[in-house]
Amino acid sequence: SYMGDLYPTTANDLPVIDGYWTTNLSLNYLNSSRRFGVSAFVNNLSDEVQLTRMLYPDGGASLGTSGYTVTRPRTYGVTFSLEL
Repeated sequence: SYMGDLYPTTANDLPVIDGYWTTNLSLNYLNSSRRFGVSAFVNNLSDEVQLTRMLYPDGGASLGTSGYTVTRPRTYGVTFSLEL
């Protein structure tokens, strides 16, 4: 998926946050009787940290705080399903 460039405030007066790509993968299997399934996934395959939001005291953040929000790190897992 792609997140395009954006301004961190509604005033559009602070530096633009650059857009970024995120790659997620999944592999799913369901047996022929459709009773058993297994799925594997990887989110943020490249494990790149991207800036997603910036808060500034003069940019509308509450209580005069400032901070940053970044993308989640690489995560992966497996799920199993069984229909009884």
